[in-house]
Amino acid sequence: MARAWEEKLAAQQQIEKEYYRFGRQQLRALTTEERTAIRHLAADIPGLWAALTTTMVERKEIIRRVVERVVVDIQGASERVRVRIDWAGGAARRARFSDRLPTSPT
Repeated sequence: MARAWEEKLAAQQQIEKEYYRFGRQQLRALTTEERTAIRHLAADIPGLWAALTTTMVERKEIIRRVVERVVVDIQGASERVRVRIDWAGGAARRARFSDRLPTSPT
């Protein structure tokens, strides 16, 4: 039992050392060129989205960065739907839709 305790204590100490080392590491500062490129891209999200070089994976990441939450509220058994998009930064966009849902063939 004492040996197991010592092994657990040694493992904990190792984790604490790694955590401390990780905390001391500093992230590399962005260069002026990198900051300029980021500002340029952020100023034209629609252009970035539409670029032929932007992949679907990158588009999903853009959405994850700019949309905080999407709330969809189906109005009972009706075909009416309310949607609210909460954007990063605090803005919100609301819309209502009324559309027939596709039905399966009988």
